[in-house]
Amino acid sequence: MTPQKALKFAPLIRVSSEAKAKRGESLNIQRQQIEQAIKTLNGRIYKMYSGQEHATPEQDRKLLTQFMEDAKGKKFDAIMVTDVSRWSRDNMRSKQDLEILKKNGIKFYVLSQEYDLYKADQNFIIGLGVEVHEYYAKQQAEKCLAGRIARAEKGEPGVALTPFGRHFDKETRKWSVDENAKKLAERVAEMYLKGGKSFKAISREFGKAPSWSYKLLFEQSGDTWIQHFHSKLTNIHRDIPSKIPHLLSQKLLDRIKVKAFDKRWQDYGVRKYPYLFSRLVFDAKTKYALTGTTYSGHSYYAPYKEKGSKIRADLLENDVMEKLFDFLGGSKSLFEIMFPKPKRKMLEELEGKRNSLQEELNSVDRQRNNLSAAIQRFEKEDVASYLETLSVRIKDLEIKRKEIQGQMEIVNEKMASLPSREEAENLASELEQRLKERRLMSGEGFSELPFEERKRIVNLLFSGKDEDGRKFGIYVSANKEGENRSIKWEAHGHFGTLAGDLNSVPPYLKREIASTIGPS
Repeated sequence: MTPQKALKFAPLIRVSSEAKAKRGESLNIQRQQIEQAIKTLNGRIYKMYSGQEHATPEQDRKLLTQFMEDAKGKKFDAIMVTDVSRWSRDNMRSKQDLEILKKNGIKFYVLSQEYDLYKADQNFIIGLGVEVHEYYAKQQAEKCLAGRIARAEKGEPGVALTPFGRHFDKETRKWSVDENAKKLAERVAEMYLKGGKSFKAISREFGKAPSWSYKLLFEQSGDTWIQHFHSKLTNIHRDIPSKIPHLLSQKLLDRIKVKAFDKRWQDYGVRKYPYLFSRLVFDAKTKYALTGTTYSGHSYYAPYKEKGSKIRADLLENDVMEKLFDFLGGSKSLFEIMFPKPKRKMLEELEGKRNSLQEELNSVDRQRNNLSAAIQRFEKEDVASYLETLSVRIKDLEIKRKEIQGQMEIVNEKMASLPSREEAENLASELEQRLKERRLMSGEGFSELPFEERKRIVNLLFSGKDEDGRKFGIYVSANKEGENRSIKWEAHGHFGTLAGDLNSVPPYLKREIASTIGPS
């Protein structure tokens, strides 16, 4: 009788975190278990495929890719893992790779136990094991990300890189400023304000990248730090602002912004007609933005590379701002204007619905956890039929979970378009500060302000979108039929909606109306 040929094994040994890879504990334990199992089977090791590896779906897995390439080349007879989770946590990829193993006659071992890939029940058990571990991997990713987001919402670091020049004390839970970083930022600010140097020139003096000084002054020296959380695996995409100590005083930052604004106008030439509604004027029919342009000595808003009508910028700006200040100067408080009762009621209803959906989602997750735990504990002989029943129940819960998540996404999108009470209060407070003089609340004196200040006020009023996802701004429609010429506009902003038309301007400007809606 011919002695059976010793199998060449290809052990797959992986850990899914850098910490474990550095300590080497998990790798060593897996290696010892596999060496003992191969010795028991009188086999020999072809090559150890070992190292740090992300076992969760959608991650780069170079180790597994190389492993499967060698399998296609039939360089070994069998593979071995310490448990199914070391094989894969991605059921779709697992099925594809198992087919490759079958096609090339490669056997599948979990330590000393062989799983016949041609038998339905054993193939099912592998698939179910991968499915369960895939669920646990996703669940852990969700919990980890949720914990990091929760820290960010409390104003604590939820990401690895903290803002430049700030330190967070984990014991006191408070932020502090690095004095050396503060002095560096102050030095850069002084060079920019007094020396007249460009950001690129300043960065070069410090031996940094061209954009370094700009980012330092405009993105890293204020009191707001945006923490970004993006995960394809969990479909979570959030940007959370956190309050941190100023690296530079707000007064100094304002001076830098004004300097940068003025320099931008100088770099591109002094414009006779700056555009107060830049990026805020849209064609009511097409919803396309109109761009500022100069024609025959006047400034217009006109379609960009499209046929349409030009609208005199000064006429539109004056009419809109006049009606807007008439409205703001009424008896209502700015907070009531920015956050009226219907909007508050809508937000409360959406919050209630979201809480209800979250409770339902938590219930589904508890059921999934219980079923998964039951699968792990089960040790009876009739494993296939029992596990199949539980697997079907888990899949039903997964379908229900996705339905709830879809409803929550719709609710979250609607809530995202509505300002919170705090946001509305902050917006109203900032506007009141800008318009604190009574004569400015009625619109008088607005045109006397520096252009950058007028632009800031306009941007405050028109920043964002409404509850239907439409951009705030001024939507205009120009009609020209025979002798009848008209331009109508609707202004949509945090204050609600205002409407008007340019036919109500004084008679001496009627001629300008005709040219206003002429062809572009």
